[in-house]
Amino acid sequence: MVFLINEALRLHTAEPRPVPGLGLGRACATQVVEHLRLSAVTDWLWLERERQPGAVGTPLQGLDGYAHWRISAYFALRRRLLPYYRAALDRNITWLLPLKNRLKRALLQRGPA
Repeated sequence: MVFLINEALRLHTAEPRPVPGLGLGRACATQVVEHLRLSAVTDWLWLERERQPGAVGTPLQGLDGYAHWRISAYFALRRRLLPYYRAALDRNITWLLPLKNRLKRALLQRGPA
């Protein structure tokens, strides 16, 4: 960690990067806050629909416990790892997309994996 911090300080003075403007910073912060708000609302709505087993249109209605577990696991992983996934894609880490797709298919396929 000490090496990384020293390297960051060296690069900051030797090769400074342009600082984004205040307007861009505010726009990004607004998007993050809105994304977190919508994510929380979506999670709440999903849980409310799950709590009503006889409700019309319940996404998990009629699924066995195994399928319910796989779908819940997929959405939990997606919610937790999405920021890291997006950061990796921003850095052109190309092997991550096929890995994500394989994991998604494995968890969301019909029948036992």
